[in-house]
Amino acid sequence: MKSDNDMQPDIRDELARVLSGHAEKLDVQVLEGVVTLTGSVDSDLDKWTVEDAVRRMPGVRALINETLVA
Repeated sequence: MKSDNDMQPDIRDELARVLSGHAEKLDVQVLEGVVTLTGSVDSDLDKWTVEDAVRRMPGVRALINETLVA
């Protein structure tokens, strides 16, 4: 299983991919496989897309999505 430090850049890369490179307003924290997202996205669809992408990542045990739609 990947460490939290290994998961964080992988998650950032995946978010950049699914948001077509517009993930700069998101912050990713990983602690014991629990991912916390903060920041903002452009739409509800983006928020759901981000959630789906993170939940599919290997090693993610839970997701706390605190992103705001701005």
